[in-house]
Amino acid sequence: MEGVDCSSVSQNVDDTTAGSQSSMTRTLSWKQVVFLALGAPALVLFNMGGVSSILGAAAPLAWAVSVIIGVIQCTVYIEIASMHPSKTGGISIYGSTAWMWRYPKIGVIAPWSHWVAWIPILPIGVALAASYLMGLFVPDDSVLATWQIVLLDLDFIQDGLLLRINAQFVIAALLMTTVVFIQKGGASSSAKTQIIMALCGIIPLLVIVMVPIFTGEVHLNNFQPFAPVNGSWDAEGIKLFFGAVFMAAWASYGSETAACYMSEMKSPSDAPKAVLVSGLIAIVLFIMVPLIFQGCLGTEYMMRPEIVSGAGVGEAMAGMVTSNPLFCGVVVVMLVFTLMLGSMTAMADTARTLYQGAKDGILPKFLSHANENGSPTAAIWFNFVVDLILLMFNDYLFLLAITAMNYILCHFLVLTGAWIHRMDNPDIERTIKIPDTLLVVCVLLAFFNMFLVGAGSNVWGSYVLFIGLALALLAIPLYLFRHYVVDKGTFPEGLYQDLIPKGQTEPPEVPGSIIPNICLSLGVAFMLIGYLVFYVLIP
Repeated sequence: MEGVDCSSVSQNVDDTTAGSQSSMTRTLSWKQVVFLALGAPALVLFNMGGVSSILGAAAPLAWAVSVIIGVIQCTVYIEIASMHPSKTGGISIYGSTAWMWRYPKIGVIAPWSHWVAWIPILPIGVALAASYLMGLFVPDDSVLATWQIVLLDLDFIQDGLLLRINAQFVIAALLMTTVVFIQKGGASSSAKTQIIMALCGIIPLLVIVMVPIFTGEVHLNNFQPFAPVNGSWDAEGIKLFFGAVFMAAWASYGSETAACYMSEMKSPSDAPKAVLVSGLIAIVLFIMVPLIFQGCLGTEYMMRPEIVSGAGVGEAMAGMVTSNPLFCGVVVVMLVFTLMLGSMTAMADTARTLYQGAKDGILPKFLSHANENGSPTAAIWFNFVVDLILLMFNDYLFLLAITAMNYILCHFLVLTGAWIHRMDNPDIERTIKIPDTLLVVCVLLAFFNMFLVGAGSNVWGSYVLFIGLALALLAIPLYLFRHYVVDKGTFPEGLYQDLIPKGQTEPPEVPGSIIPNICLSLGVAFMLIGYLVFYVLIP
């Protein structure tokens, strides 16, 4: 069995919490964390049209199922977050420590896949914000709206896929730069900015989507026929349903974001409050927004190209409330704030995942630098460069499908990692320890997630599953280079510092168990079942 020898945890490795490098600072209250995580519900605007494009009037069902699953999963994330008071980076970091004991090459996949899953949020968010602003101020037939420089034709990957530069790219890059400079001020400063954005964006969004209910604009006939776009709940319709839940999960599982600020909270014991409140807000928004859009606009409208791409969502939402051009403009500006809020949440979350992964000897070492404000600046600038490249793509839904596959894979590893933590670390203090029955439910959801990966990925493109898996496995050579070439086969001292029982000076020996092997085997089996049933047996 491959595992981590505790003696290989180096006492000499230059741990990034010491020396000239800064570390994260505890400046946040749990209420500020809720505002920092409020960007996650904004993600519904990113792919709501995409989900409707395959599930039609039944799309709100996919959103409801996915967000309820996401919030149930958050219960176990609270437990493992409370076991890691010194770490930032979110659930992927907390789950990876369980796997690193036994199979480091598996453990490194969770943080990497989490980063892959969330890295497109910033470019997509600012691109949509740029398109909203251009819709307000730039005529559709103007030179500014139509010029484009094609850098690379990627038809061999997906029909019509391009790398290009246009006016949307330029405006979005400026918005992205703004996000970076806000993030450099540290979590406390970012929280203040995001509180303002939430007041200008998320809260009005909730109010606006409620208006059609009281004005009688929600029509029950817009939910008929309550079936996928193929018109039937046959095998093809069920496959489309799983594809819709798969895509919705990329956004609706995001209430776990609140857990990534554990090491920056003044009182880490308050983390459960932040995660639970974030989860409740997610349930309301992820169910209400798609429901109201479908009820007001109907299936035909929701399948328009500008809704599927997200570019027309702002105008559609404004039209649900009023026809007054001035007020429509105000609504669109509010949605720009909402999208920026989602983008800032993604930048903060992904930067902290890279930062902690680098500190733990999993990801490249240069990413472990934090500035005097406790902001992971090396990771932020690295994200910025990657996001500029992603911003050049013209088809974001294809990118989302690949990253959704990685996000759901990450959740599988974290949920099963929570089970392994129960076995290997029963004596580690937990602020909250969920009932065994609830833990079993979360582990079962882990296997459902892998079935979802197999059944739902390729609804969005013939090679989504295989490209997504290949991207996830890139974590292994990155880890091997860091561990054996850079760190000479040793792990940083702080890797397991939260998993040392009171009164001891080093982590306990890893007990023998077949449970991790069973988890991996069942995970692969459920993924294969999903794929074989819907793409081989019922093509």
